[in-house]
Amino acid sequence: MSRADSGRAARAYGQHKTDGMSTLEKIRFTMNCAVRAAREKDANGLHLALAVLKAGLNFENQPQIALGFLQLYKSCEIELEERGDFDAVLRILLPLQRAWLMAEPRQAISIRPAPEGEVPAQGARVEIMDSPPDWAKDME
Repeated sequence: MSRADSGRAARAYGQHKTDGMSTLEKIRFTMNCAVRAAREKDANGLHLALAVLKAGLNFENQPQIALGFLQLYKSCEIELEERGDFDAVLRILLPLQRAWLMAEPRQAISIRPAPEGEVPAQGARVEIMDSPPDWAKDME
């Protein structure tokens, strides 16, 4: 499968399987697919899951983090392609999978000016919210 075909297949796979999921749920789902494929020694499934994970990296907002994940995913591909070592791939993926399972959805912090006539010591009211405000949803 060519790199372009792999990318198209990954996008189609990711969109089909993950419609309606949050970003964190999509990452967990795809990471679980990668781990399952490695355990089952399914090279095609593993390549597909890694392609989806790589396609989802955000180099604009978090370039250093994205680069770190890219290097880990490429290490998995090298272990698979050059050595056929599914156990080495699992040694890379399992700690990542555990970390994503422990990750909490990001809590949004909204900072708003204090109401007119009220000046708290810090000059602003900070609210912790379960989800980002509407204006910030496009930024994710």
